[in-house]
Amino acid sequence: MAFLAPVAAQVGGMTIKKILPWAIVAVAVIGLGGFAWIQSARLHAAQETIGTLRDRADTLAVDVLRWQKSAADMQGVIDDQAAQLTRQTADLAKAQSIADETAQQQAAEISDLNNQLDALKARANAHPDQVRPLGPIVLDVLGGMRGEGRPAAPAAPAVGH
Repeated sequence: MAFLAPVAAQVGGMTIKKILPWAIVAVAVIGLGGFAWIQSARLHAAQETIGTLRDRADTLAVDVLRWQKSAADMQGVIDDQAAQLTRQTADLAKAQSIADETAQQQAAEISDLNNQLDALKARANAHPDQVRPLGPIVLDVLGGMRGEGRPAAPAAPAVGH
């Protein structure tokens, strides 16, 4: 087998010289293919991320419009309530002024009636002969209607005995 060693060395040397460039090319192609596959996977992941972010941006845009409409509706309600409050404040001021005028008129009427009563009392005291007795005054109207609260009828004076 010794005679095969030089042939094997020559065949082996030749084979290595012929195969080595192809092996280097194969390793380079496999390396570039792997690199391309990794970059493709990264690109696909980035595209999925972009799609997800676009969907999220669309959702957020719809949310923004919904919140803007809600805020506008709330502002409308607040404006309506402010207008009602303004009207109610004006109505309250008007009612207060009417109540004040009514209180002044009632105070003036009460004062006038007290003056008239004092004048009548003074005239009654000045001329007691012109005053007619009215009889007992019932203070409780309902009691007077039911017969309660009435003083006992005075005894009839004895006639001619």
